[in-house]
Amino acid sequence: QDDLIVPTIGLYAFSPSIMTIDYANNVLILHNREYDVTKQKRPVSSILLHYSPDDTRRVILTGTINGHNARFLLDTGSSVFCVSQRFAIDHLSYVPNEAQSWTLHNGIIDHPPAIRKARCLIGNVSMNNQDFYVVNRAGGVDCLLGHPFFQHYRVTIDPFRKVVMLEPDLLSNS
Repeated sequence: QDDLIVPTIGLYAFSPSIMTIDYANNVLILHNREYDVTKQKRPVSSILLHYSPDDTRRVILTGTINGHNARFLLDTGSSVFCVSQRFAIDHLSYVPNEAQSWTLHNGIIDHPPAIRKARCLIGNVSMNNQDFYVVNRAGGVDCLLGHPFFQHYRVTIDPFRKVVMLEPDLLSNS
């Protein structure tokens, strides 16, 4: 039998919509472009983060890792929290083992490196002692926020208003 091919539908497929991802409840909600997340009734402690997309319309948030400015890519396809090797070397006292080369393939690391810990701050969302993997490349950003991030937040991405909303009911990540 041929190898099983699993298609991946990324954010681009949903770009004509405003998308809510709720990993904890296994729910994906697509809203039409008139749905203005900034004007919807929401919990007082919900968090709105404005972002600037890159040239390919990816959602990139700014923040810090251990006090150093960083660019975070929301990556629904990544199974781990990753930091680029360049950022880790420059800012996190990381010394790579030259015998190993770690690459991200379809959101999965081919050879798991040692787990590191860092404190991340995105807007007013703080993630203390966040486990992350160091990878050779992280798609031109400093950090990939994948499944470990999404499993703790109900995330609404509004590409028309360039806003990401985090629902407070799932803010268990600290």
